[in-house]
Amino acid sequence: MANDPKIHDSYVSETPSYKSSLETSTLPEWRHILKPLASLQLTVTLFVLSLLLVFYGTLAQKTSSTWTAVDDYFRSYHVWIPNQLNAEFFSTFFDSWVGKNPQWSGSIPFPGGKTIGLLLLANLLAAHLVRFKLTWKRSGIIIVHLGLILMLLSELVTGYLSVESLMIMRTGDRTNFVSYSREYELAFTKQGDPKFDEAITVSQKLLKDGNRISDPELPVDIQVVEYWPNSELLLIAPATLTQTSVTVITDPRSMSTAEHKLTPTDVILTLLDGKKYLLTRSRIVTGVEASEKENMPTIVVDLFEKGTEKKIGTYHLSDWDFFYSIRGLQMFPEVTVEHQGEKYTVSFRNRRSYRPFSIELKNFEHKVYEGTQMARDFASTVKLVDSDGYEKDDIRIWMNNPLRYKGESFFQHQHMGDGQGTVLMVVKNPARLWPYISCAMVTLGLIVQFLLSLNKKMSTMAQQEEKALEAKEAKLAAKKSARGSEKPPHNLEAEENPDAVSPSLLLTFLPLATVLIAATWLASKYNELKTASSDPVYRQIARLPIMEEGRVMPLDTYARFRLQSISNRTEVFKWNAEKHKAEYSKSALEWILDTMRNSSPIEGPGAKNQIFRIDNDELLGAMKLEPRPGFFRYSLEEIAPSYQNLVKHVEEAVKKDPKQRELFDEKVLLLRSKIEVYLSIALGNTPHIYPPIAAGGSWESVHDQEENIKKFNPSAAQRDEARERAKKRIESILIQQFGKLESVPPKIMEQAKGLEDETTARELYEDYRNTLPKLNRDIDDLIEAHQNGKASELDKLMQSIWDSYPKDPSPYSQSKIEREVRMNFLSPFYYSCFLYLTSAILIMASLLFGQVKVLSRMAFGLTALTFLVHTTALIMRMVIQERPPVTNLYSSAIFIGWFAVGLSLVFSRVLKSDLPTLAGNFIGAATLYIANVYLSASGDSLGMLQAVLDTDFWLATHVTTVTIGYSVTYLAGILGIVYIFARPFVDAKQSKYIAGMIYGSTCLAILFSFLGTVLGGLWADASWGRFWGWDPKENGAVLVVIWNALILHARWCGLAKNRGIALLAIGGIMVTTWSWFGTNQLGIGLHAYGFDKGLAEFCQYTWEGTILLIGLGLIPFKFHPKAA
Repeated sequence: MANDPKIHDSYVSETPSYKSSLETSTLPEWRHILKPLASLQLTVTLFVLSLLLVFYGTLAQKTSSTWTAVDDYFRSYHVWIPNQLNAEFFSTFFDSWVGKNPQWSGSIPFPGGKTIGLLLLANLLAAHLVRFKLTWKRSGIIIVHLGLILMLLSELVTGYLSVESLMIMRTGDRTNFVSYSREYELAFTKQGDPKFDEAITVSQKLLKDGNRISDPELPVDIQVVEYWPNSELLLIAPATLTQTSVTVITDPRSMSTAEHKLTPTDVILTLLDGKKYLLTRSRIVTGVEASEKENMPTIVVDLFEKGTEKKIGTYHLSDWDFFYSIRGLQMFPEVTVEHQGEKYTVSFRNRRSYRPFSIELKNFEHKVYEGTQMARDFASTVKLVDSDGYEKDDIRIWMNNPLRYKGESFFQHQHMGDGQGTVLMVVKNPARLWPYISCAMVTLGLIVQFLLSLNKKMSTMAQQEEKALEAKEAKLAAKKSARGSEKPPHNLEAEENPDAVSPSLLLTFLPLATVLIAATWLASKYNELKTASSDPVYRQIARLPIMEEGRVMPLDTYARFRLQSISNRTEVFKWNAEKHKAEYSKSALEWILDTMRNSSPIEGPGAKNQIFRIDNDELLGAMKLEPRPGFFRYSLEEIAPSYQNLVKHVEEAVKKDPKQRELFDEKVLLLRSKIEVYLSIALGNTPHIYPPIAAGGSWESVHDQEENIKKFNPSAAQRDEARERAKKRIESILIQQFGKLESVPPKIMEQAKGLEDETTARELYEDYRNTLPKLNRDIDDLIEAHQNGKASELDKLMQSIWDSYPKDPSPYSQSKIEREVRMNFLSPFYYSCFLYLTSAILIMASLLFGQVKVLSRMAFGLTALTFLVHTTALIMRMVIQERPPVTNLYSSAIFIGWFAVGLSLVFSRVLKSDLPTLAGNFIGAATLYIANVYLSASGDSLGMLQAVLDTDFWLATHVTTVTIGYSVTYLAGILGIVYIFARPFVDAKQSKYIAGMIYGSTCLAILFSFLGTVLGGLWADASWGRFWGWDPKENGAVLVVIWNALILHARWCGLAKNRGIALLAIGGIMVTTWSWFGTNQLGIGLHAYGFDKGLAEFCQYTWEGTILLIGLGLIPFKFHPKAA
């Protein structure tokens, strides 16, 4: 197929030709020399090398620091790529193939970023000198290339001249220097003047193991014993130090401990807080891992008196000293030396650079979302004082809004843990504005070229339609002449195709009926809440507002995503042992009401619900549970008898290195985490169900209310009164049983007196409870009534709750709650998935039976209806969240499917083909399946955004645009799959037609993916002053751009014809999946969301399937079934 000259020649006329100027013109000698350098084949080769370099440079960040990877891979002329990076990749995504922790030796030489970048630059320049002519037809491509040249130069200049540093201050401090976080120095600061520091420093370059440093300026001679690139300072648990080991506290908050085997380099320090610490050498961290840890170097030095061998002492000077000092803690004893009557303080610190101006931190704000530790906003208010007399007060620096002064930009970077200090990122980049200009140029060029190509394509289609119409009229005229007929011209088409004028009832009725049936079915779900009791009061309970993760949401939403996170379902089912199948038990709402406020979680009503999925045979055996094929779910009540076995296996799994854990260990830890989520609800830690009654108050959870009970300090009179009531309550019970107190047996009377303290406590609890707002008591009673099966009380309690509920307690809106509940009841994204799939089946049936028009119309109508529902639901999400459409992975899946379907409908109408609609339906169904199955279990899909993401402008531009790029790349890939499967059954003209759709989709994909990627760089520049930081997610986005560019250039130079671009487009599915989900699974980078086994498996299955499809497409056409 790929060698079919007819298809290729016909198609090349519709795409830019870059050979003609070389082949038809006489070139000067110097142009002949440049001709090989200007070839598109070289461009494609460099794209392939770029793809591999970016991919391995991303993987390298998993095992080394980010800046080490950047220097080694992207800002070098060559690099040796270790095979261990392949092992890391396969162990992450294909562990079933290679095991958990494979070790692969060897490395491969590869050109570095500077080499590839310079060759790309030379290739572009040579192409414009040799191949391009300045014509309107080529204007778009020329502008794009000029923009790319500027972008390459920008990265080159940035790599050499851009400087990043930090300015760290506590409130009230004034500083005139910046620190370089990746460079260190040994400083000797002369003591004396409290206002100014006079320091002699030793550069990090000299601080090498075994190096002897002697200089006339230094007060002492220095012998470097060891330099540790990273170290850990760990608190030692009391009375655990032995000669060979020590127990250290790994997490001061949870007081979790671990045994540490002592090594010869370890040192035990007694710091100024009087406690013992272990200072130990540690592996280098990337700096952008999910843990957000940074390297903390330590240097071990021997200091000698000047010019002698008289040793002053051995010192461990560590960055940990600075870590604590900027937090207001003086932990390390001061190291001082004396020389010629002057005293010097010795410190190991980040290299400093001084400025002719100072900045004073006047105030620091750190706001979090209520009930969370998630940053909502943090900002620094500073005063700028220049030595030339210029002053400016009350300058506010916050996320995405830096201070720019004298060629430097000061960004809000981090804050100190105690909230009393700030960390500003200071960036000086002479090429800062170049990417902005480049972005505008490339975007303009792509739009111009796309419009030129589209105009040419539409003109060609119009000419083809005109010729077809002329041929048809000529054919009809010939028939009329042969019969001697004199029919009016406007009836000629009707004679040839009667349906064009008089469509049959079937063609009209069935599509309309299909749409009406589907719409009626969806409408029936709009106000439906399926519950076990079928009591309509639960529809009102579903609307009860609660606060969780900083957002006010309906209780029904919370119940659904919490149950989904535990059980992978939004409904509870129960195993029927007799029928060997699961049957519906109750809704998520009823489950959450069962679970909340359980003082005894293992015995409460929630413990009976079978929600914990255990599908591992080994774990089932350890828990002594019978397998339930196809269901695999068990209640906490069933797990409880063997819970200690689980605890034992959890302890064993935690001790193992994550890379050494087996599947059983992972399943054990997963079950433990799901039980912890359940217990958090049962014990009242979450959700916050009591709204603030007074302005400025906070939402409270059951746990918060119980903590307040502990603070309740009744008076002696209250206690006496409660004890008296307790006595009377006990006596009343005894009298009911025995008639009178004198008849009570002594043993029972003794037992009754033993209950007096407990009953008194209950009476005091009731006294406290009566001081609570009536709303809180009603909510408690509502939950209790549900758990006790008192359905008759629910209506009355809900009415009482609404009567006393505060009007719009911040941040709460009843209209948003109502919309969200309706969305939950309808579940539009869930049902749309099935409708898209049904539509795809109808189209395939139509194509299979010879393009049956009625099936085609039914499919189009159903797709249009589903797209309308999809669009409405997407808008509803935006209204509820008050955000642009894409804010997290879940919403990105919804948006990718939505845009692909919408674009496919446009393509289908313009091109008069069902194939784009078929591809769009597949993408719509697949992305909604991913959202419902893989992404909904991660938590609230409408969750709040962290401070750095809290900007609607960049969410609406960068995030939306790059997601559109993903969507169109997927559309091109699915069309490629359609091409592979349709090729044996269609003629050359139809094959070319499908290839044209792929080409057009790829052109559109590169426009949006490039624009979205560059906008992301501009956002990064506005956030932390770095247009491109080679973050894994950034690298993933640029891979999509490079891949689409590769497809187009391979097409233009003839390396890929129709089948070739179809196979490359299918490969785009792999690249986009890596960018969308794969990079997140590495657990590194500013966009890391943590490893998710389900998503890693999804990536694996997607890549395996894509490779299989590409393999099928590579089968020569003559071997296809219909080739003969």
